Amino acid sequence: MKNFGCIMLYAALTALLTLTPAKAGEKLESGKDRIDVPAMGPGLWVHNLFQSNMVIQRDKPIRVWGWAESGEKVTVTFGNQSQSSAAAADRSWKVELAAMPANAEPQKMTIQGKDEKIELENILLGD
Repeated sequence: MKNFGCIMLYAALTALLTLTPAKAGEKLESGKDRIDVPAMGPGLWVHNLFQSNMVIQRDKPIRVWGWAESGEKVTVTFGNQSQSSAAAADRSWKVELAAMPANAEPQKMTIQGKDEKIELENILLGD
């Protein structure tokens, strides 16, 4: 068991020594030194903030965003509202629905693309 601990310590130190440390004052470049868009496959995606069983802030505009194929029309339907947007060249899309009052009745949000549909269920409006 002692050997296992030594091996793990050696592996950890080796990994730390092979990393290139950032230089003081070095400026990060968007898209080069950090990831601005999460990894995702092709097709329709909604940001992972939006889930079934969530609570949306009442009396505030409802902003929903995600990614789809460039140029694809995406329609978000929630309650009695529906808004559409086309995905930009970077695949991003966003819509804004009008503010809604608190509601204890669970609702469904549908995000519809050209060939795919995402349905989020049991969504409430509140604090």
